[in-house]
Amino acid sequence: MSAARRRAYRDGLAPSPASGHGVCGSRAGPRSQGPVPRSEEFGLPAGAACVAQARCLVGTLLAGWGLSDEPADDAILVLSELVTNAIAHSGGSRITCRVHVLGGRVRIEVEDERRGASVPAVREPDVDDQGGRGLLLVSRLSDAWGVGEAPDGKGRVVWADVEYEGNGARA
Repeated sequence: MSAARRRAYRDGLAPSPASGHGVCGSRAGPRSQGPVPRSEEFGLPAGAACVAQARCLVGTLLAGWGLSDEPADDAILVLSELVTNAIAHSGGSRITCRVHVLGGRVRIEVEDERRGASVPAVREPDVDDQGGRGLLLVSRLSDAWGVGEAPDGKGRVVWADVEYEGNGARA
């Protein structure tokens, strides 16, 4: 378990690995010596079911690209939080997810239609708050994250980088 994941789990921000929060089905399969540069993009209708669909798609991609479980699990959890935020706060009808593996990092990007008024920002929720921990979790599990314009200028992209060492072990 990575130090970042241990901190997030200790702080009650991340589910335990046994909670089933990860991807659908098994990610077992042939593994390469390490991932080669890869990119994939997919769109989904913005709705509650798309969070699980995005986790499943990205988990399958990362496994197929040879990324080991630990950095893949962190990337999938980060993706889950970014997709959830896009659905909850953008007011759009579709999201676009992009996944890039290159140079010892997984970059997760979630593009929304920027129909919501708020700009994504980390907040420190009260202990009793039911929500508000998504970007706090993203900031703990990722090495960097940020917000930018969509390539077409019509939306917003929230991205996060999860770094790992050569064989896929988190840096």
